[in-house]
Parts: sequence; structure tokens; C-alpha cells
Amino acid sequence: MYDAKCEAMGREDLAQLQIERLQLTLNRVYRNVAFYRHTFDAAGVAFEKIRAIEDFKDIPFTTREDLARSYPYDMFAVPLKDVVRIHSARGASRRMLVVGYTKNDLRHWTDCAARVLTAAGVSDQDVVQIAFHYDLFSGGFGFHQGAERLGASVIPASGAMSLEKQVTIMRDYKTTVLVGTPSLAYNLG
Repeated sequence: MYDAKCEAMGREDLAQLQIERLQLTLNRVYRNVAFYRHTFDAAGVAFEKIRAIEDFKDIPFTTREDLARSYPYDMFAVPLKDVVRIHSARGASRRMLVVGYTKNDLRHWTDCAARVLTAAGVSDQDVVQIAFHYDLFSGGFGFHQGAERLGASVIPASGAMSLEKQVTIMRDYKTTVLVGTPSLAYNLG
């Protein structure tokens, strides 16, 4: 296990942690993001009534269109100076969907990826080839950071490389773990 306290938590403790974090998140975005303040007020969301995960059904969905209308930074719940990394993905319209990460966000993201990799059997003995794209799309970065956190050797072999080059790297660098899309793995085999 990567984090036994977190991963072996009992169901009741997990449910309590989830509701506490949900309440913190809802209150934070209500205070700091005009879109959520207006949306929650219009829907009559009463945060004090959210006491269980089942109550989450009362929270309105955020759509890709909502995110596109908030381009580029209107959904950020922190000042831009606190954002240390910006990624984006194609949106519902021609606008990109922008995601900003704080140092704390990146720490959590790294821990989540390290947990996933640990569950898959990755350790500090591995050579991990990351075959996701390294660009505005954030795909490869989390696994890269997670593998480094575990002490593994990381090869940032962007998904933009040819299959032939990916195979050459695997063979020459003695890759023990490949992280990429299912279609990449299928095409390699």
C-alpha cells in the first residue's frame, strides 16, 4: 500500500471524510467562484443539509458548456498568482477548457497517481515509460509525478512518438512498466 491510513480506512470513516471534504469544496467554490454562487443560489442549495453523499443529488451539474463560458480563469477558486500549472483540453465549443493547479493540487494529484501505480505493482525498482502526450493536456504528468514519488526511473516518452520509437525505447531502456492509452498498448502488441 502507498498510504495505509487512507487506503485501509473503514467505510464509516471514509463516508465521513468524503462529506467533510465535499462541504469544504462546496463552501470554497461558493465563496470564490461567481458561477457557483449564482448556480447554487438559483437551485436553492442549502449546504447545511448536505450530511451524506446521497444529498449530493441536490447539487446542480456543471457542464462542459459552463466551463467553456468561464474561459479562461472564471472557474478558478484561487487567485491566478496561486496557480503554478495550467493545462487545458478541447471544450464543447471552440474554446479550451482551462484547468489550473496549485502546489497543493499537484501534491494531491501526485499522491493519487502514486497510489494507483502502487496498486498496479509499480515500485522503485521499475523503469516506467510514460507514453501519454506531454502538452496542454494533463494526461501524462500525474503518472510521471507519481512514478517519481515512488522512486521509479521515469521515461517521458510522449505519445506523439512513433510506435517504432516507443518499442526501441522499451527495448533499449529496459522498460518494465508502460503507461499509456489502451489503443497504444494494442498497437504495440
